[in-house]
Amino acid sequence: MNIHRTLYTKLFFRDRFLLAFLVVSLGINAFVWANIFLKMDILAQPQREFILLHYKVFLGPDYYAAWQTIFFLPAIGLGIIILNYYLGFRAYHYQRLISYSVHCGSALCQAIILLAVLLIIQINIF
Repeated sequence: MNIHRTLYTKLFFRDRFLLAFLVVSLGINAFVWANIFLKMDILAQPQREFILLHYKVFLGPDYYAAWQTIFFLPAIGLGIIILNYYLGFRAYHYQRLISYSVHCGSALCQAIILLAVLLIIQINIF
């Protein structure tokens, strides 16, 4: 049994499909962190202690929070990457398709978080 586990562990770390999704997920997450730090002058202005985090078309702005709250999005994204990587590793032995789906879902979550951060920065510019 231990030989099979060692074999699947080696196969998991050599799987190029999983490695590509991991690199894409980490790259998008790093881009989100960099984007937040590059736009810090817009978000952390001395005259404004709160930033707008949610905007409804009919009602207007409805959720304000401290500007440090924007760091929760990429941190949650990093947590998603770690959790999905662990779940994908555990599922790789039984079903590779589940492992591929979990890693693909991780990349999709990072893309959604990137879009959310870009939109939050955009609505706080105007």
